[in-house]
Amino acid sequence: MNTSSRKFYPLITTSLLLVLLLSACNLFAAEPTSVVETPVNTPIVIATNTPQPATPLPVEETAAPTAEPLAPEFGGFMVLTNGEFVAIDLFGQPMGFRAAAGMTEYIRQEQAGVTKNSVALASNTGLLLVEMDQIQPIAFAGSNSVFSAGISRDGSQIAWVSQIMADNSVAFELWVAGIDGSNAQKIAERTPSESLVMPVSIEIVSWTADGKLIYGTRPFGIGGYILFAGWNDLYLYDPADGTVRDLYINDGTTNFCVNSLSSDFTQMAVGCETIQIQNLVTGAKVDLPTVPEQIRAGSAIFSPSGQLVAYGVGRANPESEFGQVVVAPVDGSGDQTLVAALEGGYYQVLGWIDEGSLLLWSSIGADVPSSIWKVNIDGSELVKLADGWFAGFIY
Repeated sequence: MNTSSRKFYPLITTSLLLVLLLSACNLFAAEPTSVVETPVNTPIVIATNTPQPATPLPVEETAAPTAEPLAPEFGGFMVLTNGEFVAIDLFGQPMGFRAAAGMTEYIRQEQAGVTKNSVALASNTGLLLVEMDQIQPIAFAGSNSVFSAGISRDGSQIAWVSQIMADNSVAFELWVAGIDGSNAQKIAERTPSESLVMPVSIEIVSWTADGKLIYGTRPFGIGGYILFAGWNDLYLYDPADGTVRDLYINDGTTNFCVNSLSSDFTQMAVGCETIQIQNLVTGAKVDLPTVPEQIRAGSAIFSPSGQLVAYGVGRANPESEFGQVVVAPVDGSGDQTLVAALEGGYYQVLGWIDEGSLLLWSSIGADVPSSIWKVNIDGSELVKLADGWFAGFIY
Protein backbone atom coordinates (compact mmCIF):
# COMPACT_ATOMS: atom_id res chain seq x y z
CA MET A 1 0.00 0.00 0.00
CA ASN A 2 1.12 3.53 -0.74
CA THR A 3 1.34 5.32 2.59
CA SER A 4 1.87 8.84 1.30
CA SER A 5 -0.40 11.12 3.28
CA ARG A 6 -1.94 14.58 3.44
CA LYS A 7 -2.05 16.25 6.84
CA PHE A 8 -4.61 18.75 8.08
CA TYR A 9 -3.82 21.81 10.15
CA PRO A 10 -7.07 22.95 11.78
CA LEU A 11 -7.90 26.59 11.95
CA ILE A 12 -10.45 26.52 14.75
CA THR A 13 -9.75 27.48 18.33
CA THR A 14 -10.85 26.02 21.64
CA SER A 15 -13.05 29.02 22.30
CA LEU A 16 -14.74 28.64 18.94
CA LEU A 17 -15.44 25.00 19.74
CA LEU A 18 -17.21 26.16 22.91
CA VAL A 19 -19.34 28.47 20.79
CA LEU A 20 -20.17 25.60 18.49
CA LEU A 21 -21.00 23.43 21.48
CA LEU A 22 -23.57 25.97 22.59
CA SER A 23 -24.92 26.97 19.19
CA ALA A 24 -24.94 23.90 16.99
CA CYS A 25 -27.30 20.97 17.27
CA ASN A 26 -27.38 17.14 17.59
CA LEU A 27 -29.49 14.50 15.95
CA PHE A 28 -29.31 12.42 19.11
CA ALA A 29 -29.99 15.14 21.69
CA ALA A 30 -32.86 15.81 24.07
CA GLU A 31 -36.19 15.59 22.29
CA PRO A 32 -39.25 17.90 22.47
CA THR A 33 -42.06 16.83 24.74
CA SER A 34 -44.86 17.91 22.41
CA VAL A 35 -44.93 16.30 18.98
CA VAL A 36 -47.35 17.30 16.23
CA GLU A 37 -46.37 16.57 12.63
CA THR A 38 -47.85 19.11 10.19
CA PRO A 39 -47.12 18.57 6.50
CA VAL A 40 -47.56 21.62 4.27
CA ASN A 41 -48.91 21.00 0.77
CA THR A 42 -49.64 24.62 -0.12
CA PRO A 43 -46.47 26.72 -0.40
CA ILE A 44 -46.05 29.82 1.68
CA VAL A 45 -44.17 32.46 -0.28
CA ILE A 46 -42.32 35.03 1.78
CA ALA A 47 -41.23 38.24 0.07
CA THR A 48 -37.61 38.97 0.88
CA ASN A 49 -38.43 42.51 1.98
CA THR A 50 -41.71 41.80 3.81
CA PRO A 51 -41.53 38.91 6.30
CA GLN A 52 -44.87 37.22 6.96
CA PRO A 53 -45.99 34.68 9.58
CA ALA A 54 -45.09 31.11 8.61
CA THR A 55 -48.30 29.35 9.64
CA PRO A 56 -48.27 25.71 8.49
CA LEU A 57 -51.43 24.55 6.73
CA PRO A 58 -52.64 21.10 7.86
CA VAL A 59 -53.51 18.78 4.99
CA GLU A 60 -54.00 15.10 4.46
CA GLU A 61 -50.95 13.13 3.44
CA THR A 62 -50.89 12.29 -0.28
CA ALA A 63 -51.03 8.53 -0.80
CA ALA A 64 -48.44 8.37 -3.58
CA PRO A 65 -46.77 10.53 -6.22
CA THR A 66 -48.73 10.67 -9.45
CA ALA A 67 -45.82 10.62 -11.90
CA GLU A 68 -42.22 9.55 -12.09
CA PRO A 69 -39.82 12.49 -11.62
CA LEU A 70 -38.08 13.86 -14.68
CA ALA A 71 -34.40 12.82 -14.98
CA PRO A 72 -33.93 11.95 -11.28
CA GLU A 73 -30.48 12.42 -9.79
CA PHE A 74 -30.77 9.03 -8.06
CA GLY A 75 -33.09 6.05 -8.23
CA GLY A 76 -33.71 5.39 -4.56
CA PHE A 77 -32.15 5.31 -1.11
CA MET A 78 -31.17 2.95 1.67
CA VAL A 79 -32.92 3.28 5.02
CA LEU A 80 -32.19 1.71 8.40
CA THR A 81 -35.52 0.77 9.91
CA ASN A 82 -36.59 -1.73 12.55
CA GLY A 83 -33.16 -3.35 12.67
CA GLU A 84 -32.87 -3.80 8.90
CA PHE A 85 -31.33 -2.03 5.93
CA VAL A 86 -34.00 -1.70 3.23
CA ALA A 87 -33.66 -0.25 -0.30
CA ILE A 88 -36.59 2.04 -1.19
CA ASP A 89 -37.44 3.66 -4.53
CA LEU A 90 -38.78 7.17 -5.12
CA PHE A 91 -42.37 5.94 -4.81
CA GLY A 92 -41.78 4.46 -1.36
CA GLN A 93 -41.69 0.89 -2.67
CA PRO A 94 -39.07 -1.75 -1.74
CA MET A 95 -36.38 -2.30 -4.38
CA GLY A 96 -35.64 -5.89 -3.36
CA PHE A 97 -32.78 -5.48 -0.88
CA ARG A 98 -33.49 -6.15 2.79
CA ALA A 99 -30.83 -7.23 5.29
CA ALA A 100 -30.45 -7.49 9.06
CA ALA A 101 -28.40 -4.59 10.47
CA GLY A 102 -26.95 -6.52 13.39
CA MET A 103 -26.46 -4.32 16.45
CA THR A 104 -26.81 -1.05 14.47
CA GLU A 105 -29.84 0.91 15.70
CA TYR A 106 -29.20 4.33 14.15
CA ILE A 107 -26.76 5.76 11.65
CA ARG A 108 -25.09 8.98 10.55
CA GLN A 109 -25.31 9.75 6.84
CA GLU A 110 -21.49 9.72 6.54
CA GLN A 111 -21.28 6.34 8.28
CA ALA A 112 -22.26 4.13 5.34
CA GLY A 113 -21.79 3.62 1.63
CA VAL A 114 -24.55 1.85 -0.26
CA THR A 115 -25.34 0.12 -3.53
CA LYS A 116 -28.66 -1.39 -4.57
CA ASN A 117 -27.65 -4.71 -3.01
CA SER A 118 -25.17 -3.97 -0.21
CA VAL A 119 -24.11 -1.60 2.57
CA ALA A 120 -20.52 -0.80 3.57
CA LEU A 121 -20.94 0.08 7.24
CA ALA A 122 -18.42 1.91 9.42
CA SER A 123 -18.36 0.38 12.89
CA ASN A 124 -16.15 0.26 15.96
CA THR A 125 -15.09 -3.27 14.96
CA GLY A 126 -13.99 -2.26 11.46
CA LEU A 127 -15.54 -1.86 8.02
CA LEU A 128 -18.43 -4.27 7.55
CA LEU A 129 -20.16 -5.49 4.40
CA VAL A 130 -23.89 -5.98 4.92
CA GLU A 131 -25.52 -8.29 2.36
CA MET A 132 -28.94 -9.92 2.28
CA ASP A 133 -27.77 -13.11 3.91
CA GLN A 134 -24.75 -12.06 5.98
CA ILE A 135 -22.64 -9.38 7.67
CA GLN A 136 -18.89 -9.86 7.32
CA PRO A 137 -15.73 -7.78 7.89
CA ILE A 138 -14.07 -6.19 4.86
CA ALA A 139 -10.63 -7.55 5.62
CA PHE A 140 -8.55 -5.18 3.49
CA ALA A 141 -9.74 -2.21 5.59
CA GLY A 142 -7.95 -3.59 8.65
CA SER A 143 -9.18 -4.13 12.18
CA ASN A 144 -9.25 -0.55 13.47
CA SER A 145 -12.50 1.21 14.23
CA VAL A 146 -13.95 2.82 11.10
CA PHE A 147 -15.52 6.27 11.43
CA SER A 148 -16.90 6.95 7.94
CA ALA A 149 -17.46 5.01 4.70
CA GLY A 150 -18.61 5.59 1.12
CA ILE A 151 -18.98 3.65 -2.14
CA SER A 152 -18.65 5.33 -5.55
CA ARG A 153 -21.82 5.66 -7.60
CA ASP A 154 -20.76 2.95 -10.06
CA GLY A 155 -19.80 0.61 -7.22
CA SER A 156 -16.18 0.27 -8.35
CA GLN A 157 -14.44 2.14 -5.48
CA ILE A 158 -14.74 2.31 -1.72
CA ALA A 159 -13.46 4.87 0.77
CA TRP A 160 -13.21 4.62 4.54
CA VAL A 161 -11.81 6.58 7.49
CA SER A 162 -10.00 4.54 10.14
CA GLN A 163 -10.13 5.86 13.69
CA ILE A 164 -7.06 4.86 15.72
CA MET A 165 -6.76 5.44 19.46
CA ALA A 166 -3.22 6.27 20.60
CA ASP A 167 -1.50 8.28 23.36
CA ASN A 168 -4.78 9.35 24.97
CA SER A 169 -5.83 10.85 21.67
CA VAL A 170 -7.18 9.73 18.31
CA ALA A 171 -5.85 9.57 14.77
CA PHE A 172 -7.86 9.53 11.54
CA GLU A 173 -6.73 8.02 8.23
CA LEU A 174 -8.66 8.28 4.95
CA TRP A 175 -8.18 5.35 2.54
CA VAL A 176 -9.48 4.71 -0.98
CA ALA A 177 -9.35 1.37 -2.84
CA GLY A 178 -11.04 -0.64 -5.54
CA ILE A 179 -14.14 -2.39 -4.28
CA ASP A 180 -12.06 -5.58 -4.17
CA GLY A 181 -9.33 -3.91 -2.10
CA SER A 182 -6.97 -3.34 -5.01
CA ASN A 183 -4.73 -0.25 -5.28
CA ALA A 184 -5.40 0.92 -1.71
CA GLN A 185 -4.10 4.46 -1.08
CA LYS A 186 -3.94 6.52 2.12
CA ILE A 187 -5.19 9.92 1.03
CA ALA A 188 -5.20 12.00 4.21
CA GLU A 189 -4.57 11.74 7.93
CA ARG A 190 -4.74 13.54 11.24
CA THR A 191 -2.16 12.44 13.80
CA PRO A 192 -2.76 11.95 17.55
CA SER A 193 -0.66 15.03 18.33
CA GLU A 194 -2.77 17.15 15.96
CA SER A 195 -5.96 15.83 17.56
CA LEU A 196 -4.67 16.73 21.02
CA VAL A 197 -4.24 20.33 19.91
CA MET A 198 -7.62 20.44 18.17
CA PRO A 199 -10.06 17.52 17.81
CA VAL A 200 -11.03 17.56 14.14
CA SER A 201 -12.19 14.48 12.24
CA ILE A 202 -11.98 13.48 8.59
CA GLU A 203 -15.26 12.35 7.04
CA ILE A 204 -16.47 11.29 3.62
CA VAL A 205 -18.92 13.77 2.10
CA SER A 206 -19.86 12.15 -1.23
CA TRP A 207 -18.69 10.65 -4.51
CA THR A 208 -19.24 12.69 -7.66
CA ALA A 209 -20.87 11.35 -10.83
CA ASP A 210 -17.47 11.13 -12.54
CA GLY A 211 -15.87 9.05 -9.79
CA LYS A 212 -14.11 11.65 -7.63
CA LEU A 213 -14.28 11.70 -3.82
CA ILE A 214 -15.29 14.77 -1.79
CA TYR A 215 -14.19 14.65 1.84
CA GLY A 216 -14.08 17.17 4.63
CA THR A 217 -13.09 18.03 8.19
CA ARG A 218 -15.27 19.01 11.11
CA PRO A 219 -14.96 19.29 14.90
CA PHE A 220 -15.01 15.89 16.57
CA GLY A 221 -16.65 14.93 19.86
CA ILE A 222 -18.98 17.92 20.11
CA GLY A 223 -22.22 17.29 22.00
CA GLY A 224 -25.34 19.31 22.60
CA TYR A 225 -28.48 19.94 20.59
CA ILE A 226 -27.18 20.11 17.02
CA LEU A 227 -29.75 20.63 14.26
CA PHE A 228 -27.36 21.13 11.34
CA ALA A 229 -23.73 19.97 11.41
CA GLY A 230 -21.56 21.51 8.70
CA TRP A 231 -17.94 21.19 7.59
CA ASN A 232 -14.75 23.17 8.11
CA ASP A 233 -12.75 22.40 4.96
CA LEU A 234 -13.58 20.48 1.78
CA TYR A 235 -11.28 18.54 -0.54
CA LEU A 236 -11.55 16.64 -3.83
CA TYR A 237 -9.58 13.45 -4.51
CA ASP A 238 -9.26 12.13 -8.07
CA PRO A 239 -8.40 8.40 -8.15
CA ALA A 240 -7.47 8.67 -11.83
CA ASP A 241 -4.28 10.61 -11.12
CA GLY A 242 -4.03 10.51 -7.31
CA THR A 243 -4.30 14.29 -6.89
CA VAL A 244 -6.03 16.17 -4.08
CA ARG A 245 -7.57 19.57 -4.70
CA ASP A 246 -8.56 22.08 -2.02
CA LEU A 247 -12.19 22.93 -2.74
CA TYR A 248 -12.55 25.25 0.25
CA ILE A 249 -10.30 26.05 3.22
CA ASN A 250 -12.12 28.06 5.86
CA ASP A 251 -10.70 31.32 7.18
CA GLY A 252 -11.83 30.72 10.74
CA THR A 253 -15.28 32.24 10.23
CA THR A 254 -17.11 29.27 8.67
CA ASN A 255 -16.06 26.41 10.98
CA PHE A 256 -18.79 23.77 11.27
CA CYS A 257 -20.99 25.85 8.95
CA VAL A 258 -20.02 24.86 5.37
CA ASN A 259 -23.04 22.97 4.03
CA SER A 260 -22.37 22.10 0.40
CA LEU A 261 -20.92 23.08 -2.97
CA SER A 262 -22.71 23.37 -6.29
CA SER A 263 -22.01 20.55 -8.73
CA ASP A 264 -19.52 22.70 -10.67
CA PHE A 265 -17.75 23.77 -7.44
CA THR A 266 -18.27 27.48 -8.15
CA GLN A 267 -20.76 28.18 -5.33
CA MET A 268 -20.79 27.33 -1.65
CA ALA A 269 -23.65 27.39 0.85
CA VAL A 270 -22.74 28.38 4.41
CA GLY A 271 -25.35 27.91 7.09
CA CYS A 272 -25.38 28.18 10.88
CA GLU A 273 -27.80 30.94 11.89
CA THR A 274 -28.52 32.15 8.35
CA ILE A 275 -27.73 30.93 4.83
CA GLN A 276 -25.04 32.70 2.85
CA ILE A 277 -24.21 31.85 -0.77
CA GLN A 278 -20.59 32.47 -1.67
CA ASN A 279 -19.33 32.60 -5.25
CA LEU A 280 -15.92 30.95 -5.10
CA VAL A 281 -14.91 32.46 -8.47
CA THR A 282 -15.82 36.11 -7.98
CA GLY A 283 -15.83 36.25 -4.18
CA ALA A 284 -19.36 37.67 -4.12
CA LYS A 285 -21.51 36.82 -1.09
CA VAL A 286 -25.31 36.83 -0.85
CA ASP A 287 -27.02 36.61 2.55
CA LEU A 288 -30.49 35.13 2.20
CA PRO A 289 -33.08 36.82 4.45
CA THR A 290 -34.36 34.91 7.44
CA VAL A 291 -37.90 33.57 7.64
CA PRO A 292 -40.16 33.67 10.70
CA GLU A 293 -39.13 31.25 13.48
CA GLN A 294 -35.58 30.93 12.06
CA ILE A 295 -32.89 30.74 14.72
CA ARG A 296 -30.66 28.12 13.06
CA ALA A 297 -30.29 27.16 9.39
CA GLY A 298 -28.42 24.42 7.60
CA SER A 299 -28.37 21.31 5.39
CA ALA A 300 -28.38 23.72 2.44
CA ILE A 301 -28.05 21.91 -0.91
CA PHE A 302 -27.95 23.36 -4.42
CA SER A 303 -30.36 22.25 -7.13
CA PRO A 304 -28.88 20.37 -10.13
CA SER A 305 -28.84 23.61 -12.13
CA GLY A 306 -27.22 25.56 -9.30
CA GLN A 307 -29.90 28.26 -9.53
CA LEU A 308 -31.83 27.31 -6.38
CA VAL A 309 -30.92 26.24 -2.87
CA ALA A 310 -33.03 24.24 -0.43
CA TYR A 311 -32.32 24.28 3.30
CA GLY A 312 -33.79 23.62 6.72
CA VAL A 313 -34.42 26.12 9.51
CA GLY A 314 -35.49 25.71 13.12
CA ARG A 315 -35.96 27.40 16.47
CA ALA A 316 -33.04 25.46 18.01
CA ASN A 317 -35.24 24.80 21.05
CA PRO A 318 -35.59 21.09 21.89
CA GLU A 319 -38.56 21.84 24.13
CA SER A 320 -40.45 23.77 21.43
CA GLU A 321 -38.98 23.00 18.05
CA PHE A 322 -40.48 24.13 14.76
CA GLY A 323 -38.70 23.03 11.61
CA GLN A 324 -39.26 24.33 8.10
CA VAL A 325 -37.83 23.72 4.64
CA VAL A 326 -37.09 26.76 2.47
CA VAL A 327 -36.33 27.00 -1.26
CA ALA A 328 -34.83 30.22 -2.64
CA PRO A 329 -32.92 31.56 -5.66
CA VAL A 330 -29.19 31.54 -4.92
CA ASP A 331 -28.72 35.13 -6.07
CA GLY A 332 -31.31 36.46 -3.61
CA SER A 333 -33.35 37.94 -6.44
CA GLY A 334 -36.63 36.18 -5.72
CA ASP A 335 -38.94 35.27 -2.90
CA GLN A 336 -38.34 32.36 -0.55
CA THR A 337 -40.88 29.54 -0.48
CA LEU A 338 -41.65 27.46 2.61
CA VAL A 339 -42.39 23.99 1.27
CA ALA A 340 -42.77 21.99 4.50
CA ALA A 341 -43.19 22.64 8.22
CA LEU A 342 -42.99 20.41 11.29
CA GLU A 343 -44.22 21.36 14.74
CA GLY A 344 -42.24 19.67 17.52
CA GLY A 345 -39.40 18.54 15.24
CA TYR A 346 -37.23 19.56 12.32
CA TYR A 347 -36.27 18.66 8.75
CA GLN A 348 -32.95 18.21 7.04
CA VAL A 349 -32.58 18.38 3.26
CA LEU A 350 -31.01 15.15 1.98
CA GLY A 351 -30.85 16.09 -1.69
CA TRP A 352 -32.61 17.16 -4.86
CA ILE A 353 -34.37 14.36 -6.74
CA ASP A 354 -34.55 16.65 -9.76
CA GLU A 355 -34.89 20.40 -10.36
CA GLY A 356 -38.44 20.35 -9.00
CA SER A 357 -38.46 17.98 -6.01
CA LEU A 358 -36.58 17.20 -2.80
CA LEU A 359 -35.81 14.33 -0.46
CA LEU A 360 -36.11 15.26 3.23
CA TRP A 361 -35.42 13.62 6.58
CA SER A 362 -37.47 14.50 9.66
CA SER A 363 -36.88 13.99 13.37
CA ILE A 364 -39.58 14.49 15.99
CA GLY A 365 -38.39 12.64 19.06
CA ALA A 366 -37.11 9.37 20.47
CA ASP A 367 -40.59 7.89 20.72
CA VAL A 368 -41.52 8.61 17.09
CA PRO A 369 -39.60 7.09 14.17
CA SER A 370 -37.53 9.40 12.01
CA SER A 371 -38.93 9.59 8.49
CA ILE A 372 -37.90 10.23 4.89
CA TRP A 373 -40.13 12.37 2.69
CA LYS A 374 -40.48 13.52 -0.89
CA VAL A 375 -41.89 16.96 -1.71
CA ASN A 376 -42.17 19.25 -4.72
CA ILE A 377 -40.53 22.65 -4.35
CA ASP A 378 -43.91 24.37 -4.67
CA GLY A 379 -44.97 22.54 -1.50
CA SER A 380 -47.23 20.02 -3.22
CA GLU A 381 -47.20 16.24 -2.82
CA LEU A 382 -45.48 15.97 0.54
CA VAL A 383 -45.26 12.18 0.78
CA LYS A 384 -43.68 10.01 3.44
CA LEU A 385 -41.62 7.33 1.69
CA ALA A 386 -40.26 5.45 4.71
CA ASP A 387 -39.63 5.53 8.44
CA GLY A 388 -36.06 5.20 9.66
CA TRP A 389 -32.53 6.59 9.32
CA PHE A 390 -31.19 7.64 5.93
CA ALA A 391 -28.11 5.56 4.97
CA GLY A 392 -27.38 6.78 1.44
CA PHE A 393 -28.53 7.32 -2.14
CA ILE A 394 -28.88 4.44 -4.62
CA TYR A 395 -27.80 5.48 -8.13
